[in-house]
Amino acid sequence: NTTPQASQPTPRELVRREQRRRALSSVAIWVLGPTLLATIYYAVITPPEYETDTTFSIRGAQPASSGVLAGLGLVTPAGTTTDPRLVVNYLISPAAIADLKAHYGFSQAFSHFSLDPFAYLSPNSSIEWTTWFWNNHMKATYNTVSNDVLVAVNAYSPQESQRLAQGVLAQAKYVEDVLNKEVQQGSLNLAIAQVASTKKDYDAATKQITALQGNVNTLTISTEAAQAVALVGQIDVQLATLKVQQAGVQAAFNPSAPQAKSISDQIA
Repeated sequence: NTTPQASQPTPRELVRREQRRRALSSVAIWVLGPTLLATIYYAVITPPEYETDTTFSIRGAQPASSGVLAGLGLVTPAGTTTDPRLVVNYLISPAAIADLKAHYGFSQAFSHFSLDPFAYLSPNSSIEWTTWFWNNHMKATYNTVSNDVLVAVNAYSPQESQRLAQGVLAQAKYVEDVLNKEVQQGSLNLAIAQVASTKKDYDAATKQITALQGNVNTLTISTEAAQAVALVGQIDVQLATLKVQQAGVQAAFNPSAPQAKSISDQIA
């Protein structure tokens, strides 16, 4: 009996086997390789991060002197969607980092030793690099539908993440208070200017009537004089209303404050 010999692979089959081997090697290098490196990076090199999420609403400007402005026929400024955007822009700016460093342990939170160079921030880093680093660990976005500001803070311990999130909230409140104060001051300045204008018209009309009353030969009041009398009456009503509504300014500002004293002098 003779045993049949196994057929030898042809050159074409050898080429195909070599191509399959190279394809499998490429898959191992370009797919499994990055996956393995990422696993090692996140499991061994980079430290774990803890995220603190918070949401708050911007109440907008409060119309502190709305009574006075209403009496003058002026529209009271109100909060707009500009305020949340200004707050978000401040939180991601270099100006916010100084307060976090001074009061909320910003430098200590990110200066721990780490094998990951992107997880370490030197206290002596430039403001540009520090701002870039912070914006990779803090995200602030404005939701135009709910009118809320969403903040997410990442740090390398739960305590540091929560502490920095509290600092972000404190800064947001500070910025909003500044915006409200500017709107209130602008409203008061507008009211004072309107009172001065009304007082000027009153004085001019009173002077005109006094001059007419000094003419003893005038038996009837002319049309011009009648209009002047009517104007004085209207201004008297406005000034009386302003004196009553002066309590609105004193409620928003201290009675001894320069703003309240200024409007009192204008009415007088």
